[in-house]
Amino acid sequence: MTPTFAIVTPCFREDDETLTRMIQSVVAQATPCHHIVVSDGIERQFPSSCYAAYSQRGHTLTVLNLPLRMRNSGAGPRAIGALLAFAQGAELVSFLDADNALLPQHTTAVLKCLRPQSLAVKTLRRVFLKDTGEETPTEAAENSGAHIDTNCLTLTRRSQRLLVVWLYWPVSFGTGEDRILSAILNATDGTIQTTGEPTVLYWSEWPIHYQLAGKAVPTTAKRPTRRARTHFHGPSFFAITGQLPIAEQWLRIPAEPIAAPQRDPLICQLLLSEGRSNASAPPHNPPPLNYVELLITDNSVNAAPKSLNTPVLHLPAGTGCFLALALAGVTAYHENRRWLVAYMASGLDRLQSQDAAVRQRVESATSAYVLLLMRRTAAGSQLLAIAAPSDRGDLWSLLAQRCTLNANAQDLVNALQDLCAQLTLPMRHWEVPNS
Repeated sequence: MTPTFAIVTPCFREDDETLTRMIQSVVAQATPCHHIVVSDGIERQFPSSCYAAYSQRGHTLTVLNLPLRMRNSGAGPRAIGALLAFAQGAELVSFLDADNALLPQHTTAVLKCLRPQSLAVKTLRRVFLKDTGEETPTEAAENSGAHIDTNCLTLTRRSQRLLVVWLYWPVSFGTGEDRILSAILNATDGTIQTTGEPTVLYWSEWPIHYQLAGKAVPTTAKRPTRRARTHFHGPSFFAITGQLPIAEQWLRIPAEPIAAPQRDPLICQLLLSEGRSNASAPPHNPPPLNYVELLITDNSVNAAPKSLNTPVLHLPAGTGCFLALALAGVTAYHENRRWLVAYMASGLDRLQSQDAAVRQRVESATSAYVLLLMRRTAAGSQLLAIAAPSDRGDLWSLLAQRCTLNANAQDLVNALQDLCAQLTLPMRHWEVPNS
C-alpha cells in the first residue's frame, strides 16, 4: 500500500506569481498528495478553481491561516502543517517553501527509495540565482549530508517527535532551523535515505550561492540571520523541547539561555464540532467571548462575532481537541505568555468572576504543572478549562502526536494524565468558584 503523502508549505508575503509557480508544481505531482499551506499571520484565500485543479489530479488542498504571527523563520508554521498532516493520516510529509518548486517526479522519487526503517528521505536540489536564473554548484555540507535543506526533506511518521524543534524555534535564534534539524536527524537512531535525483528547484538570494557561482554578491542579496551559530543555547532549548540527540559542536556554542515567557496567561477558547464534552450541537449564536484572546474552532461551527476582533484559528473540520490544545500551547509560548488557559466548549457561559479567579490562580503559580479547572453543576463536577505552562514543548508535541480525531474532553484528560506521568509533570485539580 502506498503511504499517504503530504506536502507542507509555509508562506508569508509571496506574490501571486510566485505562489502560482509553487502550486502548479505540486498539482503536477504523479502521486496523490495532501497540500497544506500555512500562512503566518496573513490571511490567504485561494479561488475555487485552484481547489478544483488539485481535485482533478487526485490531490487535496488545505489552507491554514494563523491569526497570530510566529515570526520564527517559517519553522513554526512548517511544523504546524506537518502535525496537521500526520493527524489526518499522512505517513510522509515533504516541505516546500512558497518561493520554490518541485519537478513532477519528486514524490515518486521519494517513494522509490523509501524503506521501512527510514527516518527521513533527502532529495537533491538545483539551485538558481534569483536575479539571473543561473544554476550554481551545491554547498559542500549539502553534498556530504551534514546539511539537509528544508525543501529537500521528507519526514516519516517515525520522526514526528522531532517537529518540536521547529514548533519551539525561538525568534532570537534567527534562521538556521534547517541546520539544527539536520544535526538532530543525523544524530538520531534511524536511516536517512537519499533519492540521488535533483527534484527540487530552489531560487536563491543568499550570498553563499553567488560566491559558489563566482559572482559578486549584489546589494539586494539576503543577509543571513543565521544567529543559530551564535545564539543557539542547547541546554535551555532542550529544557523546553525535551532531550534530543545532536552533534556535539552545537552544544558548545557560548550563547545566552533562552528567556522564559513572562506575560499574563493566554486565554483561549476551544470550540470544536468534534470532541465536545457533551453531545448537543453548538449554539448557532455563541455568547460574546469577552474574555477570550484566541478562539480555535473548525469550519463547521460558528466563530466569534467579527465585531469583537477576536483572533480565530480555523482548523479543518474534525481536527479534534488534542491537536487544537497543543497548538494553543505553542501559540501561548510565541506570544511570550507563561501559561495557557484553554476553555472547553462548556465554558462559554462562564462568569466574569470565574475568569478572574482562574487568572489569579495561574498567575500565582510558582512551579510548572497541569491544572484541570472544574466547576460544580447540577450534574456534578464538569471540566471548565485546562491550564498548563506554555514552555513545556515536550508535553504539547507529544499530545499532538496522540491526536485522536473523535476524542472528547475525558479522552483529552486521560491523555494528559498519561503524559504528565511520563514527563514527571504534576497534575492538579481545582474547583472554580461559581460566583
